[in-house]
Amino acid sequence: MFKPKILTDFRSHKSYTNPLATSPKKNITMNIINEMALEFAEYEYNSSDNAKDFIDNLKSELYRYNKNPDKLNFIDTVREYIQSEKDEHLKTCKNKDSCYELKDYSKILYFLSSLSEDYGVKLDNSDIFSKEEKYNYDDKLDKILHDLSELKKGQELIYDDLDNEIQDLKKLYFLGKKNWKQLLAGKTIEMITGGMISESISKDLLKMTEIVTDKLLT
Repeated sequence: MFKPKILTDFRSHKSYTNPLATSPKKNITMNIINEMALEFAEYEYNSSDNAKDFIDNLKSELYRYNKNPDKLNFIDTVREYIQSEKDEHLKTCKNKDSCYELKDYSKILYFLSSLSEDYGVKLDNSDIFSKEEKYNYDDKLDKILHDLSELKKGQELIYDDLDNEIQDLKKLYFLGKKNWKQLLAGKTIEMITGGMISESISKDLLKMTEIVTDKLLT
């Protein structure tokens, strides 16, 4: 049987706050897809009889979304939640080799990876952003926006355009590290050629990609 005790506690606690929405250290960018995915994970994982039922229900839920990016964002949020629960369970599990809960966690994570591949994103474990890495990149992007906000007087349109670009990037971590950094590099080059950002800001953005050299700035 599927019996995640931690999730049962979450559901019964009136003041429960989504663990992916709030952290003692930082806040991670949330949108309606993230929130709905978390609600799904909490409810379905608590009520499904087994991993297969959970995945079947997830597949049905995904039909509600027309856009593949929304589906992938949903899958990634569920994956992150399940991985977090598995990591917590591992801390106290006394029978890791035969633990049914661990097996269910692993089955769900495997099928979530397969679902992502079905929608065009194939990732190795090393290419998946951890929660901490998302926090880190959110912080770096927010710092760039903060620095720009100090200089935006008379350039509100440019600042708003850049803010929109950065907020969009925060919603695309499901692409994986390699694809996300390539996307960031491409957007940065477009903003440089369009005169939207200064050389110092562009260097901060390109540094985050870890794949672009200064030659692209010349």
